[in-house]
Amino acid sequence: YGGKTVEVDRFSRYVQRIIELPVGYDASKITTAIRADDGEHVPTQVYQKDGKYYAKINSLTNSTYALIYNQQSFADASGKWYAAAADEMASRCVIFGRSNGKFDGEANVTRAEFAAMIVRALGLPETGDSNFSDVSGTAWCAGAIGAASEYGIIYGYTDGSFRPNQNITRQEAMA
Repeated sequence: YGGKTVEVDRFSRYVQRIIELPVGYDASKITTAIRADDGEHVPTQVYQKDGKYYAKINSLTNSTYALIYNQQSFADASGKWYAAAADEMASRCVIFGRSNGKFDGEANVTRAEFAAMIVRALGLPETGDSNFSDVSGTAWCAGAIGAASEYGIIYGYTDGSFRPNQNITRQEAMA
């Protein structure tokens, strides 16, 4: 406007994009959408309306997206009550499991793991700056913790720490 251009790359709320899939396309071959620039998941729903299939993408960023098929499963979760949920979240690139491709479903979840799962599930870029005294900028979880903090999803302790390797309590997760 008025000869000025402003690039908008981040929004204060989710922006919805609808992609109509080609006629005859096997919609079951889409597990999620990712941002093309960083490969991170964005919340995606595939649905059918009036005989056509669509992918609905919700994102807080202005990006280029790709619909992908990324079927994943965890052998150690097979037959367990949580297997379907774990496999779906892995297929959507929200969780990656622990070492050796195991889900480790009986283990506790650390505060860092929780922050990473929430950030990925919401489709937030894992690029935030962590301002916590005990989270190194090079830690695997630094970007996710920084993003979760930036969006007001997680908080640290009054001493300025986050305690990333501490198990998260149900109370902390709900807060």
